[in-house]
Amino acid sequence: MPDGSFLFACERRRPILLRAQRLKTGKPVQEVDKKTEFRSFILLCVFLAPALSIAIVGGYGFIVWMSQILLGPPG
Repeated sequence: MPDGSFLFACERRRPILLRAQRLKTGKPVQEVDKKTEFRSFILLCVFLAPALSIAIVGGYGFIVWMSQILLGPPG
């Protein structure tokens, strides 16, 4: 698909999905407002990403530490 026609196709598909969801529930679909989007961004960037990176690095350090306790130091 040349020159962004994929994006155009995705933009055209969105109203179809919203209409299908509206038909299932019988209620109009709520669009995400700027306030909710900003809160989600803050949650991800300020809280979730740092906590996840600390957990990953800490978990790796714990695995290395326990392996050195059980198997001895490297070398």
